[in-house]
Amino acid sequence: MSKKILFAVLNWGLGHASRSIPLIKKLISEQNEIVIASDGEALVLLKKEFPSLIFEELSSYNVYYSEDSKNFDKTIFFQLNKFSKTIKNEHKQTKDLILKYNINQIISDNRYGVYSKKIPSYIICHQINIQHKNSLTKKIINKIHHSLLDKFSKIWVPDFDNDNSMAGDISKYNDSLFSSKIKNKLKYIGLLSRMKKENLPKKYEICVVLSGPEPQRSILEKKLLKQLEAYSNKVAFVRGILQLENISVSNKNIEVFTLLASNELNKLMNQSELIVCRAGYSSIMDLVKLKKKAILIPTPGQTEQEYLARYFSKSILVSKCKSHLAPKGEMKNLFSEGIVEF
Repeated sequence: MSKKILFAVLNWGLGHASRSIPLIKKLISEQNEIVIASDGEALVLLKKEFPSLIFEELSSYNVYYSEDSKNFDKTIFFQLNKFSKTIKNEHKQTKDLILKYNINQIISDNRYGVYSKKIPSYIICHQINIQHKNSLTKKIINKIHHSLLDKFSKIWVPDFDNDNSMAGDISKYNDSLFSSKIKNKLKYIGLLSRMKKENLPKKYEICVVLSGPEPQRSILEKKLLKQLEAYSNKVAFVRGILQLENISVSNKNIEVFTLLASNELNKLMNQSELIVCRAGYSSIMDLVKLKKKAILIPTPGQTEQEYLARYFSKSILVSKCKSHLAPKGEMKNLFSEGIVEF
């Protein structure tokens, strides 16, 4: 029996939108009616993918990062009140959308306010065990996080609950830290990627794929473009933003793109020898699916990405690794080191 599903997606970089795409396609193939709710670049990307669906705009989290790793936690801390208000706002919006479209099921990719106690509500979240270097902070963060997750009927974890785990401790339940209430709601659904491995002729030596909150996205963009100034091979440089203004690129070997639909990005990545991207979880799932060599660059101070970069230097999914974590306040030339091969 088909359902009327509200599918909500977090706009915090493009990872949540990209990993939601294969699930939305599956739901459509099963004759369900889908209403997609998001905001910002995630909403634009999903409209590119599913132009015939119904879309609604939710309140924006408007997250921003600090310019250096030292202030990362502080910057996020001062945004917590704003995040809390956004969650409340999107919960009010959810009630209205349920009535407007006669919704009978909710799927939310990390939007904590998009749920209802009256209908089945599922949240997609791989961060069951949020990592932090301070053990007390880690315990407090996870307690708050689990109180948000507990509002949902089930927690869908895009990972494997075995030795093939792609997120390591991040997606694992910890008996000493968490309540059994959360454990009973976990459902591991495996790898989620919109990418497809294709044997295409090589066109680019490097494909840079950027996304994520500012100012870190722009900071990395400038550093990478500077490092590529004298690069003699072909480069596809995907900025991952809506803006169409030209950027100054002196090297004619660099082809610049903005926000690409899945089929366009899939083609570029399959045509490239090496991928350069953040160490975000959705990016890693894409790399595993494509079996591509990659340079993973963690966002400074973001503990999840720093953990994933370290984890993948030891993972059984990696056949070769010379993982490089940038030193504080600077970034070495990553095109001579830091290659992670899947």
